[in-house]
Amino acid sequence: MSSGAFAEKQEGFFEDASVTLQAKNYYFMRDFSSIKGPSTQSKSEEWAQGFVLNAKSGYTPGVVGFGIDAIAMLGLKLDSVAAVLIQVCCRLELAEKHLIAFLERALRLKCEFQKQS
Repeated sequence: MSSGAFAEKQEGFFEDASVTLQAKNYYFMRDFSSIKGPSTQSKSEEWAQGFVLNAKSGYTPGVVGFGIDAIAMLGLKLDSVAAVLIQVCCRLELAEKHLIAFLERALRLKCEFQKQS
């Protein structure tokens, strides 16, 4: 790949391509039992699994090379206390929505200038 604005050598759009997949597990627990007041909520627990797929292409040959990067993120809610009103890791505001997954994705077009010899 390039260091700075100019590249010394390019392999190709497919030859320099790479794909990675990461899996992340998240567990979050809070204990409210020592808090005095009208709240009946004694604890908050959540468990989620996330996946991040990251794909990067190389650059097309030529003085100006073009490429594409793509990312996709999937989050799955595995477990949560039913009485919890505010969800932290699964991006929910009210428990009545019963959302168990979310997906985000993005594409990026990129260009690189090849140094002429």
